[in-house]
Amino acid sequence: MIPRFGLRGSVSFLIDTGADTTVLAEVDAKRLGVKHSKLKTQATSYGIGGPSDNYLEPAVLFLADGPTLHFYRIEVMIVDPKPHLRTMPSLLGRDVINRLSLILNHSGNNCHIEIVSSDGTL
Repeated sequence: MIPRFGLRGSVSFLIDTGADTTVLAEVDAKRLGVKHSKLKTQATSYGIGGPSDNYLEPAVLFLADGPTLHFYRIEVMIVDPKPHLRTMPSLLGRDVINRLSLILNHSGNNCHIEIVSSDGTL
């Protein structure tokens, strides 16, 4: 959810233990209705592909644990649209991952996530 714009929707995230911040990729930002012209706080991120110009926006991320919704107040990094980033997935970064317990079972090809803490529940 991006409260300033009244936007909400479901996003599939790639778990990225190397990302400090949760990132909303162009395809998801567009689907949710983010208007890049209204974004204000510019931020540059540095990844394997080099520097990327982005925007930071207060957001609330919800994770479901059965019937319980856990929420996280974060600053999501919204990718500035660029042709070479169009296929980039949204990334769940350490700002949320650090509050979870992840168990990766490579041979079973699955990942178990347990919520350790959140900002609150609904």
